[in-house]
Amino acid sequence: MADYFTEILPMERAAAMVAAQEKAKAAAPEYNVEDVTPEAVKQDKENWEKRRLLFARTLYGEARGEGPEGMEAVANVLRNRKEDTNYPSNYTDVIKQPDQFSVWRNKTPDEKKIYKALEKLKPNTGNAVFDEAYEIAGRFMDGDGGAPYVYDSTGDLIDADHYLNPVKVAKQYKTGKIPKSHWSKNKDVELQGVLGAHHFYKDKTRPPSGFNTGRDRYVR
Repeated sequence: MADYFTEILPMERAAAMVAAQEKAKAAAPEYNVEDVTPEAVKQDKENWEKRRLLFARTLYGEARGEGPEGMEAVANVLRNRKEDTNYPSNYTDVIKQPDQFSVWRNKTPDEKKIYKALEKLKPNTGNAVFDEAYEIAGRFMDGDGGAPYVYDSTGDLIDADHYLNPVKVAKQYKTGKIPKSHWSKNKDVELQGVLGAHHFYKDKTRPPSGFNTGRDRYVR
């Protein structure tokens, strides 16, 4: 009798998911029970919370106007980069890569204002959209160090590893259109779909993510 992966998922996605799980297991640290002190547990929780806040603030800053689906689509991009050997192996370092996410550039006066505003965001303070971002960040981070725990509502966008707002990018070049030299016009990337103001792309050389694409389904 076929198991879940071979029966439900396409074979290439099943293989990719198994590979991701094996990679996570191999990278998981081994703990000595004697080293797990109350102070260590507290420090670990504090570090996890800092990483979750950074993740949530990124989702909020990049896609707050596009609802939970838009923020989950951005989270998918972060996750796919984390699983790609061409990028850092954790969410924090993926987010902090230079000039990858506009909300953290902190260079122009407007960017500095956005940066300061994001740094102040916390959950359960009356901002319902940020609370959604915080919940999504926690759900995606549950996959760190183990099998991915995914709630996917983005369909074909699940494999995306890049995205952009074409209107915003065109304005940056002050020409009204994106130049031919821009990465989004590179023959090695393909458009996966459009959600709100963002266009999502996938590097053609990267295999499918292996994550489930069934709407409203949980995968462990």
